[in-house]
Amino acid sequence: MADKQDTIKMIELYQSGYTLKEVGAKFGVHRKMISKILKDNGVQIIRRNNNFITKEKLYDLYVNQELPSRKIANKVGFKDHKSVTTWLRKYNIPIRHKNYFTDKRRKKLSEIMKVNSSFVTDNPMKKPEIVAKYKKTLKETGIRRGANNWNWKGGITDENRKARTSIENEEFRKIVFERDSYTCQICDDDKKPIEANHIKLFSENRQLRFEPSNGITLCKDCHQSIRGKEHELEGIFNTIVSSKHISKKKIQKIKDEIMSKIYLYRDKEWLLNNYVNKKKKISALARECNVDQGTINTWIHKFKIPLNKVDESQVLQAYKDGLSVEKIQVKFNLAPKSVYDILNKYDVPLRHIQIEKERQEKIKLLKIDYENGMSKRELKKKYNMGGGTIVKILGYDKK
Repeated sequence: MADKQDTIKMIELYQSGYTLKEVGAKFGVHRKMISKILKDNGVQIIRRNNNFITKEKLYDLYVNQELPSRKIANKVGFKDHKSVTTWLRKYNIPIRHKNYFTDKRRKKLSEIMKVNSSFVTDNPMKKPEIVAKYKKTLKETGIRRGANNWNWKGGITDENRKARTSIENEEFRKIVFERDSYTCQICDDDKKPIEANHIKLFSENRQLRFEPSNGITLCKDCHQSIRGKEHELEGIFNTIVSSKHISKKKIQKIKDEIMSKIYLYRDKEWLLNNYVNKKKKISALARECNVDQGTINTWIHKFKIPLNKVDESQVLQAYKDGLSVEKIQVKFNLAPKSVYDILNKYDVPLRHIQIEKERQEKIKLLKIDYENGMSKRELKKKYNMGGGTIVKILGYDKK
């Protein structure tokens, strides 16, 4: 029989996590003998396997050191993290929410960014007046403009942009579309959005950029699918195009139509008649002339034509009827600031601010109910919220 000192040591080793076999090996005794000695001394025998960890060790790793279950599994030699979860439940150690580390990392990054931010530190070079002065100097001297810029490539971008937005390119597209009956020449679909593809590449053949015989109508999907295969398909596309024909009269008509649309907005009388007298919207005029709204605005300012006044009562009514600020902008052709100015002028409460106030009030009441002992299930029913939302509001509480 083992003496008292050995028995105490055996009990300590077993309770620290050693198996019966490991304790027996220490004292040169069979595991059954160790089991008998432990039972005689009132120690409960637990069935153990390789996936065992004491409560104290697990608590230290999971709660004090805040290690994730996967790292704990690797550290103690478990097969996977599920064993760690099993032992956490057995020992009644509260399990963290799945977003615990994500939120913690976000907070940490936020603090780092606040400390390192140039807006927090008193960096004199970030002051608005110095930045404005620096920009003005750059503009006047042209230090980083054009050929002086480190990224200058000989004005390629400007040239390409001018070519693609030119009148000639618009004429090229219209003639190609008209000749091909606004139908994709690969899939024969006339309902999909169409594009004018250059048979010989736009970038490689400047002299053929606006030549209708070098163009073919393709739908957006087919145009995307031939990327990188243009040289292989040149012969096929040329065969298709050579069988098509469009009269010179038709071409001239298309050109005249485009030119008339382009120069419409440059005519003061036309602008006065349509914008002031007929009270057409700038967006409608832009669509009619096939240009953006900014272009129409520019010519209105050039001719010093006063902007049409908006009926503020209609704006207020539209907002009260449930239209969003974005939809009001489009409907009345207003900037976001103009819409907000009208609403503030008549003290109309903004919906998003009202909704946020109601939400904050709801959160306060939810927290009070939770502190008064209401369960999360009851809170879900009462406030019509998901479990995840309630957990985020309350934090990672043990309740």
